[in-house]
Amino acid sequence: MEIVTIVLARDALWQELNFLIGHFRDKEILKCEVLFGYSWGIYYYDGQPWKEEEIDILSLIDLIHKTERSGLGTFGESDLIISLPRIKFNFCHEGDIHIEFENGSSDALVFLDRWKNSGYLQ
Repeated sequence: MEIVTIVLARDALWQELNFLIGHFRDKEILKCEVLFGYSWGIYYYDGQPWKEEEIDILSLIDLIHKTERSGLGTFGESDLIISLPRIKFNFCHEGDIHIEFENGSSDALVFLDRWKNSGYLQ
């Protein structure tokens, strides 16, 4: 199943990313896979195949800041896909967040409830 939020301000995207990191850190899920998508993936992978890389979830913000400082793209204006067990998030280049999950995912319910209460779902 896939759910998409409304377009969010950059600050809200950062808040949701921080919440995501904290949620999975608290569950002791400390690794995630990251894929830089359109458009910063063009420059990040520099002609190489685009593939997910496993990183420590606690280093995700530093990786994003480093990539932005390199001039390769901007969080919220370029796709950032974060894969965790049975759930995937795309912080989309259009400023919204896509979440893909299997029905019955307790993690997805946490995010959907949060987004519903925040007015982020249509």
